[in-house]
Amino acid sequence: MTHAASSGGASADSLDRPLATGEHRTQTANGVITKLEGNYGLINNALFFDTNVISGVRPSIGDRVTYTTTFNPSTHPAL
Repeated sequence: MTHAASSGGASADSLDRPLATGEHRTQTANGVITKLEGNYGLINNALFFDTNVISGVRPSIGDRVTYTTTFNPSTHPAL
């Protein structure tokens, strides 16, 4: 997660296809810091993050941020 804009992300077409073995899917989006508590926080009251992943200046509650999420099917298989 960064305070500045990040490059990368997945196209709409790539989000619909199955991932190959070992492949990860990333997506970049914007949100607002809604909670900071010790070493963790929430974006939009829904997305948990560990503050160790912050690059740049630590944000404050109410700050708009750009973040990148990564989905790894080998650690989060379908049910």
